[in-house]
Amino acid sequence: MAESIRKGITFLAKRQLPSGEFAIMRWEKPHMHAASYVKSVFITSFVLHSLRHAVDSETVEEISQRAIRFLLDEMEHKGFWRFFGKNSYVHFDVDDTCCILASLKEWEVQMDYHSLASTLLKYRDKQGLFYTWILDVDPPFKKEDNNIDRVVNANALFLYSLLGQSLPEVEEFLIQVVETGAFQERSPYYDSSVAFVYCLTRAYADGRNSRLSAAFAKTKEYLAYLKRRNRTYGDPLENALATVALLSCSNRSREAEQDIEQLISMQQEDGGWPIGIFFTGGPYTEYRIAYGSRELTTAIALEGISKYISPVRATSSQHENLLPTQGCAGPPAAAARRSMGRRTASALEVPTGPGGQSFLEVYATGGDRPIPYWPGYSSIPGFARSCN
Repeated sequence: MAESIRKGITFLAKRQLPSGEFAIMRWEKPHMHAASYVKSVFITSFVLHSLRHAVDSETVEEISQRAIRFLLDEMEHKGFWRFFGKNSYVHFDVDDTCCILASLKEWEVQMDYHSLASTLLKYRDKQGLFYTWILDVDPPFKKEDNNIDRVVNANALFLYSLLGQSLPEVEEFLIQVVETGAFQERSPYYDSSVAFVYCLTRAYADGRNSRLSAAFAKTKEYLAYLKRRNRTYGDPLENALATVALLSCSNRSREAEQDIEQLISMQQEDGGWPIGIFFTGGPYTEYRIAYGSRELTTAIALEGISKYISPVRATSSQHENLLPTQGCAGPPAAAARRSMGRRTASALEVPTGPGGQSFLEVYATGGDRPIPYWPGYSSIPGFARSCN
């Protein structure tokens, strides 16, 4: 297991972009072979979370610090993030913002999390559930509709659980989603039910929200059913997600050992794990546009193996001074930047969107009508049209 972890971490270190980002790939189903790179902050937040729970090493610290710098550089409006990154032609959203804040909190980056969390509470419906999109902060275009997604709410709850704040409406909603079996169906943005189970259990285990324990009997039963039916939980990403979810429920059985062995068997020669669909473009693309990356699968696989070996990881205070303690007013202060080292300039930075910048609209092929796409960066050598 130690060798598998070492190879996986080496893979992530080699694949991390100069900006600190971990790449995400985009393709139209079922053409995964034609996947191409797009800039996004979302996957990096998940990789950073998984690394926080990985077996400690100097390399993990180094690549995590670079990822932290990337996410801080992409922050806008004192604590909001867009999926395609800073100044991209897409609205801010709750999912990216909560996932990034949660990952930064886990790495003890100092920000005024409670004030930001208080602000985010306004983006809920009358039942207290979070919308997906933040429509009133620097909107790039007029948008009337909004979605309630169960995975987005699980990710938001993870942040609030880390902050010790209870959200009874969201907790009850998620428990009912499990009790009724609704989680087995596709959500607006997430195709796989296993992605929901992973995000729910990380709010419970890593967010220490014990109120979610009521949902675990049925999620365990469901994952066991998948394994009996297919002898696996799905593709390598779903296997990694399910393994971590079960370990988060304190599953140290012979079955857990078998899950880890199966997960390790999926590791490829270069140390990484294969790509899988983590989420889609949602109803706006008729669920045809898929996103995932080998970096994401690898990070979550490493999280599972590491949690199996060592359930409790010591807390680090190394990142306490990345941001000033008084609020979160924009990008890191100069002193904070100096403490993080010189930012790596990259010729890959080609922002798109409003404000005099170029706007690129790429159409997905194979459908009966074009699908608009707003990347933050252009494709780059080594990633374009390749998911290997």
